[in-house]
Amino acid sequence: MTSILLVDTNLELCNVLKQYLGMQKGFEVVGVVHDGLDAVRAVRNLKPDLVIMDLGLPLLDGLGVLDELRGELPQVLVITAFTNDEIIQMALQKGAVYCLVKPFYLSVLEKTIREICVCQQEVVLDSSLAGVYLDQDLILSHIEAFLHDTGIKSNLKGYSYLKEALFLLTVNQSILVEGLTKSLYPKLAKNFNTSAESVEAAIRGAIQSSWKTNKENLLGVFPHLKNYPAPPTNAQFINLGKNELIRRMNQV
Repeated sequence: MTSILLVDTNLELCNVLKQYLGMQKGFEVVGVVHDGLDAVRAVRNLKPDLVIMDLGLPLLDGLGVLDELRGELPQVLVITAFTNDEIIQMALQKGAVYCLVKPFYLSVLEKTIREICVCQQEVVLDSSLAGVYLDQDLILSHIEAFLHDTGIKSNLKGYSYLKEALFLLTVNQSILVEGLTKSLYPKLAKNFNTSAESVEAAIRGAIQSSWKTNKENLLGVFPHLKNYPAPPTNAQFINLGKNELIRRMNQV
C-alpha cells in the first residue's frame, strides 16, 4: 500500500484527488494540507511514501519545502501550473522525482504514480543466489551493459565514475544514494585521484550527454522519464541504475 500526502491550496482539487486515489487499488491518502509549513510537519509526522505537491504554496513554497526536507524526502511528485523549464528543473534538482503540469487527466496521474512506485522501489538481491550475483566480473558486465543501454558513452570521464559508483552501490546496498556528496563522491575521488567536485561534474556531464544525443536509449530503459523537461539528476540516475541492475541480476 502506497501512502500519499496531498499538498495543494486548491481545496476542490484536493477533494477530487483524495476521492479518486482512495478508490484506486494500492493507494491510501493519509493526509491533506494546504501550505508549505504544514507540508513539512505532515511529512515528518506521517512519513508518507509519496507526496503530491504544488509549487505555489503559501508560507513556504514548494521549492522551500524541498529544501527544508533535504535528506528526509520521500518520493515527491510535483503538480504545477508553471511551464517554466527552469523552475521545473529546480524542483527536480532539489529532489522531486517527477513534475506533472496542470491540468492533467486523473488517469495520467494514477499511471505516473504507479511508474514512480515501480521505478523507485528498493530491489533486494535474492539471498539464495547471492554467491553467484556478487561475482565481481558478472556485476561489472551487467553495469557495462546497463550504461551502454542508457547511452552513456565509454569515452567520457563520467562513464568510469558511474561504473564505479554503481558497482559500490550494488555490492553494498546499505550505502545510501542520498549520501552522494558526503560519502560516495569523496570515495570515488579518492579512488581516481581527483576531487569530489570533478566527479560530480563529470557524472552530470555524462548524463546530460546521453539525454542530448541518446535520449531514445535512456527512455528505453526508463520510460517514465519521457515527460522530464531536463535530464535526471545524478542521484536520480544512480538510484534508478542501482535498482535496475539488481532487478536484472535477480532475473539471471
